[in-house]
Order: sequence, then structure tokens, then C-alpha cells
Amino acid sequence: MVFTDKEVADSYKFLINSILTNILKINASIINSNKNFFGENVNFILLEEAESYLTKNPELLSDNIYMKYYYSIIKLFMTSEDKFFYELRDIIKNDLHLLSLPDRKNIFTTLTNYCYYRINNGEVKFAGEQFILYN
Repeated sequence: MVFTDKEVADSYKFLINSILTNILKINASIINSNKNFFGENVNFILLEEAESYLTKNPELLSDNIYMKYYYSIIKLFMTSEDKFFYELRDIIKNDLHLLSLPDRKNIFTTLTNYCYYRINNGEVKFAGEQFILYN
């Protein structure tokens, strides 16, 4: 069987997307399995390599909701940067229907836990965010 150049390119793109999404999913699961999310020393699997590839190919995050979802969870817990909180919140607003039921529950749990963490660190504005999420 002979494949056209387009078929080979499409297969390669699909393979890369699948591998990256699974790497991010595994690392997000590693983070979620730790009892102390914030400041915990975690051994990540191929995360630096995946992040380097995504830095060079940022369109992948906008083209694949699961890749964006897992990447944002990882970055939120690794950096505590609010921008990843808001990226996840935007997924709820715009693309929640594209996630599986367990991932829908997980995104709300992740965001409410982050709000709880920030509130306990004296950042009251996250109480409003948490209230919105509960609604």
C-alpha cells in the first residue's frame, strides 16, 4: 500500500497530538494524585520535552482542547499563575461540552481547589471566583 504525502503528514500530526496529549494527561494525573498539590516535589514524565515542543508549536494548544486542558492544569499547579486558572475557566465557559464527564468534574474540582488555596493565602478575590464556580 502506498500513502500520499498528505496521508503521511496527517498520520504524523495525529501521532504527535496523541502522544503529547497522553504525556500531559499522565503528568496531570501525577499532580492530581499528590495530596499536597502546591509546592510538592513531583517526578514528571517527559514534561520538559513536551513543553519544549509546545513552545515551538503553540497552535497545538489552541487546536486540541484536551491538550490545552491538561497543559493548563499542569501549569496552574506548577506555577500558581492566575492566567492558567483563567484559561481553565474559559474552557468551562466555551468548551465544557467537549470534555468527558469525568474531566468536566475534574476541571471544577481543580478550579475550586485553587480558589480555596488562594483564599487561604489571603486573596479574597478568589472567594467570588469560587462562588461562581459553585453556581
